[in-house]
Amino acid sequence: MKEIVPAPPAIVRNESAEIQSLFQQNVVPSYGRFDLVLSHGSGSQVWDVAGRRYLDLGGGVAVLALGHSPRAVTDTLIEQSRKLVHISNFYYHAPQGRLAQALVNLIAPGKCFFCNSGVEANEGLFKLARRFGHDEGRFEIITALNSFHGRTLAAIAATGQEKIFLPADCQFEYRGSWFKKNPNKYVVTSFQIQLQPHGKATITYPDAQKHFDKIPSLADLRQFIIQTRDSKGYLQMPGYESFKTAGSFFKNPVVSAEQFEKLKPMLGDENLNRYWLMPAGAKIAAAFLMQEAGFGKGYREGHVGISPKHSLSLVNFDNATAAEVKIMAKKIKAAVFEKFGIMLEEEVLYV
Repeated sequence: MKEIVPAPPAIVRNESAEIQSLFQQNVVPSYGRFDLVLSHGSGSQVWDVAGRRYLDLGGGVAVLALGHSPRAVTDTLIEQSRKLVHISNFYYHAPQGRLAQALVNLIAPGKCFFCNSGVEANEGLFKLARRFGHDEGRFEIITALNSFHGRTLAAIAATGQEKIFLPADCQFEYRGSWFKKNPNKYVVTSFQIQLQPHGKATITYPDAQKHFDKIPSLADLRQFIIQTRDSKGYLQMPGYESFKTAGSFFKNPVVSAEQFEKLKPMLGDENLNRYWLMPAGAKIAAAFLMQEAGFGKGYREGHVGISPKHSLSLVNFDNATAAEVKIMAKKIKAAVFEKFGIMLEEEVLYV
């Protein structure tokens, strides 16, 4: 391999221990460091104090896009250091203006914000996106798993790391959880279920409470749950018909007492389970509203439709795109609103 710069002179004694001792005595250990003491570099290579050469694949944590000690940069720094090293942001000076102009010409119309580090740039971008991105729907921050964006509060909060939730942390309840109350914060990638041998059945599931007049055996409860989920097309088990669905797509809307009185003639008798009275109004069955608006079981447009087993389930019949599912949902909401004056709300979360 051709030598870009000459190797350093032979070192009589290894300075690594001495330099590491200086750090241990005088530098706050805010970073975990490799057992490597570097001396100098050129291009994509660095040398340690013992003269060993290394290929630098980190580029100074993605800072040295031009490599170590590029001649154009070092010459410019030397030249500028003879004029001005620092004058703060209270004054104008030509180099910063010319740099901003060059960046604008290379990137896009706009203005530059100069800061001291990558994390400051990230912090500024987070705030700008949250402040000005809502009109275009571009205000959420997406990060990669095990990523690192700096040590400011916002950058740490935007760092994608795995988190383990204990059962109490999940706050599970019927059709609810911590994840549902705090949407778009985490994606569940795996879970563990702990079963208790010969344990007592729990029938908090409303359909199970209606079906059993006493605590059933675990086997009986399991069979009932399988039958119930199968009847709705939700069961993902060999031998059963299932559909690509996220379950109930819309919530049952709650209306005021005044609005309920206007709707009551269209809803029929209470025993039909099309509504449920509440202290301040009523909860209306979204499935009934959808059916009356023209979107009943088995309805289909292209790759998307309504499950033939469950009126509230939007189904991906054949490689539908997310856009097609959202278009279908939008049509259903518009039709229900036009007929009943009720705006349905999605129960699913878009990812």
